[in-house]
Amino acid sequence: MKNGNIVRINHLIPYNNYFLADPGYDTKLIRKQLNEMNYNPLIAQNKRNIKDPAKIIKFNDREKKIYNKRLVIERTFNRMKMNRKICLRYESKIDNYIGFIYLSLIKMLC
Repeated sequence: MKNGNIVRINHLIPYNNYFLADPGYDTKLIRKQLNEMNYNPLIAQNKRNIKDPAKIIKFNDREKKIYNKRLVIERTFNRMKMNRKICLRYESKIDNYIGFIYLSLIKMLC
């Protein structure tokens, strides 16, 4: 701590210790549990929970870059769910369902 504020030392935290989540998971309890498990929570703050706008914590450039990777994964899942068999999960056998996931990914690449 420096002057009562937490100093972020991002160069000491490796990339694999980040936990990415959307603002729906922005609670003190979740952040506390992630810190206890040695994860650095990268959760965009839910602005409805903060009464004082000065207390909103902004991401630095490195954290924005890492958080954007989460958005790429979210968009990939959304595009996969555009296929009806994946969205509704008609298949009862997991092997068939995984096969349709592969087909969906191949379709996105083409």
